[in-house]
Amino acid sequence: MSLKNQGELKRLHSAFEKEADSFRNLMLSVIRVAKGWVSEPSKAKLLERFAVPLWQYYGRVETEDEYDRQMAIVRRSNALNPIQGAQLYSYAVFEGDDPQKFMRMAKRAGNLFSDAEIIEFKTKQEAEIVSKLPGLRPVEVDGLQVWSGLFGRPMIVFNSNPTAVWLNYIHYNGANTNPLLGRNHDLELDPFAESLLAIEHLIEDSTLSRQTPKGLDLRNHKFRVAFTFAGENRSYVSQVAAVIKEKLNENSVFYDEDYQALLARPNLDTLLQKIYLEAELTVVFLCERYAEKEGCGLEWRAIREIIKKKQDDKVMFMRFDDGQVPGTFSIDGYIDLRTLTPPAAANQILNRVLPNR
Repeated sequence: MSLKNQGELKRLHSAFEKEADSFRNLMLSVIRVAKGWVSEPSKAKLLERFAVPLWQYYGRVETEDEYDRQMAIVRRSNALNPIQGAQLYSYAVFEGDDPQKFMRMAKRAGNLFSDAEIIEFKTKQEAEIVSKLPGLRPVEVDGLQVWSGLFGRPMIVFNSNPTAVWLNYIHYNGANTNPLLGRNHDLELDPFAESLLAIEHLIEDSTLSRQTPKGLDLRNHKFRVAFTFAGENRSYVSQVAAVIKEKLNENSVFYDEDYQALLARPNLDTLLQKIYLEAELTVVFLCERYAEKEGCGLEWRAIREIIKKKQDDKVMFMRFDDGQVPGTFSIDGYIDLRTLTPPAAANQILNRVLPNR
């Protein structure tokens, strides 16, 4: 959790502590639903009263084309029209007094996470979900057959509104910090108490914000992937970085926010140019504003030096728009990000770094 959110985090801690101490008559359960099956039949009626969709599992897809086709279906959906065709749905359901108050507080808590932090913990949560799923049969979704077998890429779509983000997080946090309680089974939980525990964990030792690595000397460290981008695109790039960091070894990806303490030094420009010159692959996120940024201009000098040495395999262009950047030409190849989600963009980068995966 970033430092700028610590004040709000402490205010929420006080608010959740007050509600938890009052022993409100409100319980939270996480229910999974498939065709003709509910994990907790006795609580099925709660789905009609106060339920929040958390995630949907579609099985496994065999190719990137299949994945992109299914994601096109997902992007056409919205909160009022739930995504259809999933093999398994997960909902948070409430029973008791005044769930609206908890929902308002949960929304505030969910808004504290950055896009990169959300991607990071959802990636870990997805792996746990897939490892515990029952063997479901293949189904057809808008002409696309998806499977739940051992092969192919598992496809889980998480609800991205702040309330669902917080509900997913407190359930994920409980399962990892208190595994003996069997959080992967259907339990009745006090949502205020669970939120309080999650906030205390974030205050004491946030697992979502990467700490500056101890003992790492950027002057002598070589990264596998390094990013250069304009600040306006940070939200998108942070999500790309989060996916790639999950796939590569620790300290293999240079994303500036991960190394703020080590970058707070004089003559930063020479250090940054060394990082880009020595990286195995430098990913340049081009846009109209890129050429206007002073920092990007310094980094771009290193990129041009790599190109001058004809080390084309060490540079990868990605574009947000058609803005002109001096030093690039119409014959240069690039990935058009206007049609790609951050995970899909990350996959293109991984294809360069890990061609045999």
